[in-house]
Amino acid sequence: MKALYIFLIIIILFIACDDEYKPNDNEPKEYDTLSVMSYNLYFGANIFPLLLSESVDDLAENTLPIYKEILEANDFNDRGKKIAEMIAENDIDIVCLQEVAKFYSQEKSDYIDSNVTPNADILEIDYLDVIMSNLNALGKDYVLISYTNNSDEEFPSTFDNINYFDIRMVEGDAIIAKSSLNIVAENSLRYTDNIRFSLPAFPIDTISLYKSVTYAQIYGVTLANTHLEIGLGDTQERQADELLDLFSDRDNVILAGDFNSGPQESGGFETPSYENILLEYLDTYEEINPGGELYTCCQDSLNQVENSATSRIDIVFYKGNRLKVLDFYPLGNTIESKTDGGRWASDHIAVVSVIQIEK
Repeated sequence: MKALYIFLIIIILFIACDDEYKPNDNEPKEYDTLSVMSYNLYFGANIFPLLLSESVDDLAENTLPIYKEILEANDFNDRGKKIAEMIAENDIDIVCLQEVAKFYSQEKSDYIDSNVTPNADILEIDYLDVIMSNLNALGKDYVLISYTNNSDEEFPSTFDNINYFDIRMVEGDAIIAKSSLNIVAENSLRYTDNIRFSLPAFPIDTISLYKSVTYAQIYGVTLANTHLEIGLGDTQERQADELLDLFSDRDNVILAGDFNSGPQESGGFETPSYENILLEYLDTYEEINPGGELYTCCQDSLNQVENSATSRIDIVFYKGNRLKVLDFYPLGNTIESKTDGGRWASDHIAVVSVIQIEK
């Protein structure tokens, strides 16, 4: 009998110990893990030839092939579907998007009558809507967290040099995330320094190409999405300095985006912004693949066969003792990841960092 009592006591203690250490899903975890993706969607064409036009008629002739390239050759309905599939298949938590475009048309141009206010209102395509609609079709519930508008310009175009219509081009950056996440938009702002083009032959004197940063809060961590200017003069470096100043008093920050600057040994553009950011932040790719080779920009053509990226400028940085990088991987960098139409989904490669956040 004594032996039976001892046996029963041991069983009770064993059950008690098992209950004590059994994980309870209702109790808060000591950390959360997030996958953060950065992807430059590619506006769809190079618009700089427009800025070199010598007259309004010249501008109208230059606009048409660019508009066709955007809507036809680089069709975003095809590209957006693949991008949504990449997000869904990899179960990405937060997606930071750059060059999120919308295009409108206006049947009768008023630009040629010197009305340069962007007012075309016939929507031709909305990149963000294409992605969100495809995610919804895949049964994925994502929401827009924040958006910042970088540019809103309108240009004339013509098929016959007689009848003119207007094309409105809107571009910005956005953060989308799973609806289940407790992420709250905080602010969006344009950088103080931006590129301005003088257009003496146009009805307007200058065009400003704005760049910006949009950011949110999640689990007490700042998550920022940005797109710095290309290396024209020192504008990009001043934008990077402004970005660093903006979050200088914050302890835990994730910076994602297209920085147009990267490590020289990995083909980064020759600007000091990357190295300056590294004075305060860590590069998630280098944390997982020190000294590795990854190229994220840029495809010469979306319809080419091979991946021709030669620079790593799409980066996820972080700082803070509550953050730890668990994994890093690219998306959209293989021939197998092309769209149904045989295109690359963007001229950039998407980058994904998996980050642990300690509570």
